[in-house]
Amino acid sequence: MNVLLATFALLAIGTRAGWPLPVLVVLLLLAHLALLGCWRERFSRRRLMAGATLAGLLAMAAVPVAEDDFYRYQWDGWRTLNHGTPYGAAPANHFGDESLPAAAQAALDGVNYPDTPTIYGPLLQALFATSWLLGENSFWPLRSLTLALHLAALWLVMRYASRRALALVALNPALYFFGFINLHPDILLGWLLLFACIAARRTRIATVGALLGAAVATKISGLIVAPLLLAAGGFGAALRRGTPAMLAAMVMSYAPFLAFGDAAGLLAFGKEWIFNPGAFALLALAFGADIARLIGAALLLILATALLRTRRENLARSAVVLLSALLLVAPVVNAWYVLWLLPLAALTRAQTPFALAAALSLSLMTRGELGLAGDPFSLVPWAASLQWSLIGIAVAFDFIRWRKAHQYAPVLSGSHGGARACSPH
Repeated sequence: MNVLLATFALLAIGTRAGWPLPVLVVLLLLAHLALLGCWRERFSRRRLMAGATLAGLLAMAAVPVAEDDFYRYQWDGWRTLNHGTPYGAAPANHFGDESLPAAAQAALDGVNYPDTPTIYGPLLQALFATSWLLGENSFWPLRSLTLALHLAALWLVMRYASRRALALVALNPALYFFGFINLHPDILLGWLLLFACIAARRTRIATVGALLGAAVATKISGLIVAPLLLAAGGFGAALRRGTPAMLAAMVMSYAPFLAFGDAAGLLAFGKEWIFNPGAFALLALAFGADIARLIGAALLLILATALLRTRRENLARSAVVLLSALLLVAPVVNAWYVLWLLPLAALTRAQTPFALAAALSLSLMTRGELGLAGDPFSLVPWAASLQWSLIGIAVAFDFIRWRKAHQYAPVLSGSHGGARACSPH
């Protein structure tokens, strides 16, 4: 763990010193190699919490790299506090508004895609608003809030999963770099899905529904695993208890915001944006982007239906499969999306999420960031090839091993650290 934390410190220094992006990517990949040594270590509750806390504190000294989404978070937080909702109006609608305070104007000046309304869910909007209250135009409030929620979730889940397995999540370089340094709070969705999976394992279907409602109110992508987890207690229980609880949680989350606006940004995101696609790129090449989206949705629906009768002890594995498939056919695959899978991976022996976390680091190597000619959002060919090759190898390895073993024994445990450890390789 010491080597890994030292690499984290170098990454923080590098962001401050303005080291070239390829150097930071190499450091990030080296950090993933250092992570491989952590699964052999013994982790007490105190040591794991101390390591996760120190990693978060090291990120406090860093600045975001190749990233400007933070300005959108700030702008959304300001609008929520001053207009009651961040939805409905695109940031560009406020260009030239001389009544804006200086702090809000600074946030507005940095917003990307200013013609597109926000795409973030209401629970994240509450986080952004709280962050703005704590410190306008500052990185530390959002980092502190995300770190506090992350550490609380880590502490709570230690009774259900191996501490060694959780170390691969809590000390993951993808979480450190994309979650804390670049301020993407997607790990919160991952923790909510993990707790929903644990509740489903124990057939507490109303709790599953409430947690899934909160997950969907964080990121709409959480909806894809909802039927899988709700069906854990039978379809009758899902209809009587789980679905009403999920809908109630969603309504309670969305209503205060959508009462004053809409979610047009989500529609624009789904229809117009393409970045770092995997199988979607092949489908789009063969059938066009619109048909590729329909084919991807149909394939996900077929897979989700096939997984509905998953045994309860294998729910985490099936959720990882479904979310991995979502990333495979999605038109937009940002590196921080892997944070949706990592907590669930602590309950499985899946290699794919950890391979994704390492390989998607290469998605930073775009032509625009490297100052090369061409589409600024396209990856350089060697980075794209290496990224998807690594992911393909991990997916094939998982598939062959799962086919051979038919099923894994559950990793869930009722004792502290009593479950078997998970290896990332």
